[in-house]
Amino acid sequence: MLYWVALQALESCGVRNGHRLLRIFGQPEPLFRNDRKHLELLGLSAEAIQEIQSGRILRTAEQILRRCEKCHARVNTFQDEIYPHLLKQIFDPPLLIYLRGRCELAGSDAIAIVGARRASSYGIHAAEWLSSEVSAHGLTVVSGLARGIDAAAHRGALMAHGNTLAVLGNGVDVVYPRENKKLFYEILEKGCLLSEFPPGRYPIPANFPVRNRIISGLCHGVLIAEASEFSGSLITARLALEQGREVFAVPGNITSQKSFGPNFLIKQGAKIVQCVQDILDELPEKFRRASERQILKKKEDDDPLLAHVPLDAEVTFDHLLARCGLNFSELCSRLFQLELEGRIRKLPGNMYVRKLAPGSA
Repeated sequence: MLYWVALQALESCGVRNGHRLLRIFGQPEPLFRNDRKHLELLGLSAEAIQEIQSGRILRTAEQILRRCEKCHARVNTFQDEIYPHLLKQIFDPPLLIYLRGRCELAGSDAIAIVGARRASSYGIHAAEWLSSEVSAHGLTVVSGLARGIDAAAHRGALMAHGNTLAVLGNGVDVVYPRENKKLFYEILEKGCLLSEFPPGRYPIPANFPVRNRIISGLCHGVLIAEASEFSGSLITARLALEQGREVFAVPGNITSQKSFGPNFLIKQGAKIVQCVQDILDELPEKFRRASERQILKKKEDDDPLLAHVPLDAEVTFDHLLARCGLNFSELCSRLFQLELEGRIRKLPGNMYVRKLAPGSA
């Protein structure tokens, strides 16, 4: 593993050049046993050759592995069988990835939900709702743990007790942004943190466009919930198209700058999303079959719960907990989803009342 980490740490070499060297040697280790003349013939830069010849890059790799051990990060190389199969198919997959938490989620079926950092309440609500619905249908929600839409996407999945994975523009032991510290540790406990940057690496602006290819590369499709004209989310959408992924967009107010991105994508042919079924319809047949089973189960779960929430009177959370047969966390999740769907209203004092369905007399 030491030589894999060292090859990745040779930043002057680059990802594509790293894959070229792997094709030549088969494994990273032989690269570090060559003399200067051979390294020059391989086309390596003077900086990379100096790092290899001096042994400095191997010492750096040793430090990285010590940090991995300290924060319980797992290293997954491109040649590992458990390397995410969708990510392996992109043009420039990372040579290796660092993971914390539920590492198996990196290879699960997933949808990315991304968007503006300075999001509107509409965008936040849409991201949380669609994320909870996507995760309820068995798909992992992938996003970038940025403020705004990304954070809302992760929260929606967690509140629905679904799976979520955060792709970071820094090391998996670095909390960024600081305001998402609580969310960071909740994802670490219940989901997965992933990065191609080694533990200890702090974010710089150049990291984020690079990590966007991983967000789209891990997923069957990318949903843009809200984005301005020059948003990084549009970079993710472009990368998704280049990688052969589906691109989805939530329509927005035409007078809002934050809606420029998704509305532009819809004009360019992105699938408009008004409900989770719009996403599922574009995925392989196995997801549609799973969707039908989930919808039936959800209806069965909702009916007993709604039977305890009257239309003309308020009911307490404790009353529902005592009568509906769900435990505390299950009830919180179901009430949250019903509220997002507009089927119930939460009132002050942890009280609930049912709302008339749209179109009802």
